[in-house]
Amino acid sequence: MSGAPSMPGFFHVRKTPLPLPLNLSLSPFNLLTNIHRRRPPTAAMSDPITGSTDLQPITNVANDGDIVLTLDDKSRLRVQSKSLITASPVFQAMLDGRFREGQQPRSAINSFDLELKGDDPNALSRLCHMLQHKPVSPKLSSPGTQLVQELVAITEGADKYGCCAAISPQMESILWRFLASSALKTLSLADAKNLAAVSYFIDHAVTFFILTRALILDHHKPFVTSEGRHDVVHLSTEICLRLEDQRNAARLGLHESIPPLTDYISEACELHRRLPPDR
Repeated sequence: MSGAPSMPGFFHVRKTPLPLPLNLSLSPFNLLTNIHRRRPPTAAMSDPITGSTDLQPITNVANDGDIVLTLDDKSRLRVQSKSLITASPVFQAMLDGRFREGQQPRSAINSFDLELKGDDPNALSRLCHMLQHKPVSPKLSSPGTQLVQELVAITEGADKYGCCAAISPQMESILWRFLASSALKTLSLADAKNLAAVSYFIDHAVTFFILTRALILDHHKPFVTSEGRHDVVHLSTEICLRLEDQRNAARLGLHESIPPLTDYISEACELHRRLPPDR
């Protein structure tokens, strides 16, 4: 219109906080392509809040994820908020709109950054892969003390976010690496107790029974120690005392069965001695 002040054109996109300048020389196809194109992550991404440049490239746990989790080691995971909300009441409380994190618009195109502090980065990465039903990354170790420690760390994260039940099937399949091989007989007392604790936290009765039975039959040292516990996932003193009671009862039963067995063997030997020699 004549006499009207000249204003630049704008193209509005839903869930975009600010209007995007419109270049009228672009065709509609090129325009939309430019709007939806994401800048590929580089080796040193910049934190939009702190300005730090030590963030790592994004790992796509879910390609269509609408949240990017930033861990303590600055690694970044793209995940689906729906999976986290379904599995974890903690994430549900954070992302359902009552807190600032849940009020931010988010989508696969406009993902929301969420920083998680105080968690083991590797354990939380593995936990997120399990919750998204993806192969565990970083990969777990072979059966041994290192794998036991990795399982304990994952379980601690799951307990913190209230999603032990959600990862129970995956954790059970990993526990059977110890139970279905000769590794069970070679477990140290500490490893056996830790695996039993993992079974207890994920509420899997079968693996808990097998591991506590191994504790009773294969180990003679006390289950309760005077060392202070600083980790979350461990067998409580009450459980350890009950296991020791069962072990003591088994020892007493074995001790009481020895004299009758000895008498029976003595009588059998005496009877055999009195038999006439074979002709």
